[in-house]
Amino acid sequence: AITEEASDEYDSIWGSLYMTFFVAPEPNSDAQGDFTKLPDFQALNAKQFQLSIKQTLIKYQKIIDSVCNIEIPLWNNIIVPLDIIEHKLSELWSPIRHLNSVSDNDELREIHNQLKQEINEFYTLLGQNQKLYLLFKQLSKQQLPAIEQKIINDNLLSFKLSGVSLSSDKKQQYQAIQKI
Repeated sequence: AITEEASDEYDSIWGSLYMTFFVAPEPNSDAQGDFTKLPDFQALNAKQFQLSIKQTLIKYQKIIDSVCNIEIPLWNNIIVPLDIIEHKLSELWSPIRHLNSVSDNDELREIHNQLKQEINEFYTLLGQNQKLYLLFKQLSKQQLPAIEQKIINDNLLSFKLSGVSLSSDKKQQYQAIQKI
């Protein structure tokens, strides 16, 4: 049974996600526009993308921090928000990654490489997030459909491969290797 406290946590996280993705677009939201159609690549501005992705990573970290404060982990308040974040970040990153592949120039290459480092760092820290790992472990003990259990177990393996259980020194070493 879902307690009132768990329901409030769920509502809080979904409220943040709803505001992030559906209600409050960023100024100059061209870079975060309608993902149901192809971007206007000729109109894209690499500097604008750089700012947009940096702002998005900050916003997503706040959502992850909220998720990490959940006391009663449920599929909908742990897995779903993280899945949305990953999907939206991929959609946002795709156009600049594509442009770097087909229209390489010094400015774009520099911005692409810098953003790639920041996104890699974001995912490395996500994979080493102890609070999130413990929430996944709690989720793995629940009675869930087989596919959901598989997804959770795969994520637990990913946490382990990302060094979640390493000492602080070893985590820093892992992070340094990921920057290469």
